[in-house]
Amino acid sequence: MATSVVAHAFTLTNGDRTEHILHILVADDEWMIRIQPGETLRDLCRSGCSISLGLQNEQNFEGSETVTIVNGRLLLGKEAKGAVDAPDRPEIPDR
Repeated sequence: MATSVVAHAFTLTNGDRTEHILHILVADDEWMIRIQPGETLRDLCRSGCSISLGLQNEQNFEGSETVTIVNGRLLLGKEAKGAVDAPDRPEIPDR
């Protein structure tokens, strides 16, 4: 009987309406990546890394998480499901 193994890769999605710059540290390598609104990046962190977003403290990841940027914060899977993106500007009602 054959069994299959599902590999879970690190995924990061920008759920905000604005571009963000990620600061990523893997071992001794550090780089910055721009992520556009709605864009999803995969396999940034295959065996663990640290990521910071803007002035936010860096967060450590193992390499298998699903992360979403919501309101300028890095949120893990279930945390992101209940969060709502704040509008960039107030809504003006039609008259």
